[in-house]
Order: sequence, then structure tokens, then C-alpha cells
Amino acid sequence: MVDEHNTATNRFIMSPLFCILSLGLACLSTLFQTIAFSTHAWVVMTDFVTDNDTGQVSSVEIYTGLWYTVTCQNGACRSTTHLDTYKADIDAGRNYKEIQYSLRVWSQALTTIALLSSIVSAVSCVPFLCKPRHVLRQHLLIVVCSLISFCLLMAVIFNWTAEVSANANLEKLKTDSTRRFAFPWSLLLGGFGGSGSLVLGVIHFVFLFRSLTPSHSVRSDTFQPNAYVQLTTQTSVISQLSNESHERKHLTVEKEFLEDPIEENLAESEVDSRSLSNQSDQKMLNTEVEED
Repeated sequence: MVDEHNTATNRFIMSPLFCILSLGLACLSTLFQTIAFSTHAWVVMTDFVTDNDTGQVSSVEIYTGLWYTVTCQNGACRSTTHLDTYKADIDAGRNYKEIQYSLRVWSQALTTIALLSSIVSAVSCVPFLCKPRHVLRQHLLIVVCSLISFCLLMAVIFNWTAEVSANANLEKLKTDSTRRFAFPWSLLLGGFGGSGSLVLGVIHFVFLFRSLTPSHSVRSDTFQPNAYVQLTTQTSVISQLSNESHERKHLTVEKEFLEDPIEENLAESEVDSRSLSNQSDQKMLNTEVEED
């Protein structure tokens, strides 16, 4: 019975290969999200500015990230936070920039939560590598944190992708466009990190689902609802059969009890009839003898 229990339990323990792959995937996903979180290539564009005095055209490269914007011109770069940019826009009377700044802050909050969830998922994979074992709470923690990281990060990436695509399409429609968009590699790394969290959550969800599935080989001292119902059904059937056998035995005893007096009476009546016939025969013989 112990061997059957060990066999059933080993089915749900992660193999060392899966533990290594799970930890590697969690670390790689966290690394991608960290790079996307801290770098400034979510929006990469180049503005071509023409000097009114000399007519010389110079390029200004603008790299926008979650936290700050880097502007490079003629080999000199300077960085400004979104808060500083927002204050400058308000001072210049561009109040419509409030919506853009609120979206930036919202993206910062969601991405921070997503990164923290990914770190918790990666840390939770370490015990499986040290000692592969069947722990439902760790599987559940990894699944929840991975899904949170994926959903929040993908919401932010979708927002930024829609914004970049809309601006790029508007610039294409302009005949005198002076702005060019480049590939946002930080946005791509963020997408890779979110996809890795999704795959990690799916893997541990499969192990969690298999762990919750009842096995055919279980210990006899463990309580299982299906086994309890089956045992109750068997007990009721056995009690019903015992009751039927008891009733049959009772009917047999009553039948024997009723049949015995009838047989005795028949036997006595036969004996009496035989004795009467013998007596009558004896009297007839006596009468014949007397007459002779």
C-alpha cells in the first residue's frame, strides 16, 4: 500500500529537468521585464529640425521610456523625467498633455506591479530546484503571480503600441512630415517578458491541475468522497442481503413449525385406523370361533 501511494505521488512531482526549465524561464522573463522597465526605448523617433537662419537640417533623436525621455542632438544628450516634461507643457499652456502624463503614471504603476509579480514567481521556483516536491501552494503562487504579471504588462504594452502606431500612421499621412519612428526594442523585450510569464503560469497550472486530480492508487487510510460513497453502497447492499437471508430463514422455520404437527397428526390417525382395523379383525375371528 505504501508503494502504491509513493507511485501515485511521484506522478505529480516535477522532474529535475522541468525544475531547471521552469527556473530558467522565470529568470529570463524577469530579466526581460527588468530591461524593459529601466530602459528608454519604448518609443524611438527622430525629428528633423531646420534652422531658420542657416537653413541647415539637423536631426534630434528622442528616446522615450517609462520614467524619462532622452533627447540627443549634435552628440549631446540630456534626459528629462515625465514629470518635468509635464510641468513644462503646463507652463506653456499645453493642458491637453495632462491625459498623456496620467497614462504615463498609470503605466509606471502597472509595470512595477508586473515586475514584482515576476520576481516572486522566479523566487518561488527555487525550492523546486533544490528539492523537487509536491507543494500545491507554491504551484498556486507561481500561477497567480505569473498571470498577474502577464495581464498587467500586456495592458501597458498594448497601450504604448497603440499610441506609437497611431502617431506613425499620422506622420505617414502628412506630406511635410519631419518625424521618423524607429523600432522600439524595449517594448519588444517587455512583450517577451510577459509571454514568458504566461508560459510559466501555464506549466505550473498543469502540474497544479494534475495534483488536484484524484489518483487510482491511493492509501486506504486517506479519506476520499468517492470511496466513502462506494463503501456506503456496499454496506447497504450487504445489510439488505443479510435481511433477506434472515427473512428466508424465518419463513423456513415457520414452515417447518407448521408442517411438523400436521405430519404427527397424520401419523397418529394412521396408527389409530390400523389399531381399529386390527381390533375389528380380532373380533370377527373371535365370533367365528365361538360359532364353531
